[in-house]
Amino acid sequence: VSFITESRPAADRAARLAAEAAGAVMDIRPRSTGGQFVVSALKERDVSAILSAMGHTGNEVHLRINYGNIENDCCRNAFLRGVFLSCGTVTAP
Repeated sequence: VSFITESRPAADRAARLAAEAAGAVMDIRPRSTGGQFVVSALKERDVSAILSAMGHTGNEVHLRINYGNIENDCCRNAFLRGVFLSCGTVTAP
């Protein structure tokens, strides 16, 4: 399980949320190019714990968003904010 972002605060938060939700120990490393940070679960038990916390078994062919995790409007809004903060861009048309 890896997460790549240009934002160090987003990387720190992703690692903290993985620890809170799944007890996973996450590694944060800067990429050698591009000013990005990679947040990774290095141990198999941490990967399994994260997948389980998100409602996945790890045996799925394709992982999709588990909408059961974002049923409420506030959860959907927080999810979209997180997606944008981690990998979104704003451009002028």
